[in-house]
Amino acid sequence: MRHPGRYPATQRVPDPADPAHLAAGERAVGVVYAILRGYGIHGDAAVDGVRMFRAAVHGFVALEAAGGFGLPRELDRSFDQMIAALGVAFSSWPESRAPGPA
Repeated sequence: MRHPGRYPATQRVPDPADPAHLAAGERAVGVVYAILRGYGIHGDAAVDGVRMFRAAVHGFVALEAAGGFGLPRELDRSFDQMIAALGVAFSSWPESRAPGPA
């Protein structure tokens, strides 16, 4: 790893008193929100989608960094498959509906 600590530093919630940190965080998460808008996912459903995307990517990165992938398959291929599977999930994302009588 060429820059240990860089990725973990991106996982913190931005400090509200630090405008530069807030702007950087909004840009980073904004990219994922933009991707979800392309799938028609908005509002609270987008929050769920962002969390799912971040959790999947974080899990992959954390396992890779810890040497947790020992099977003989190219990691980039597995990562690409994960991203493709997320695309399928986002394509069939349940509509967010307001709670109310059925």
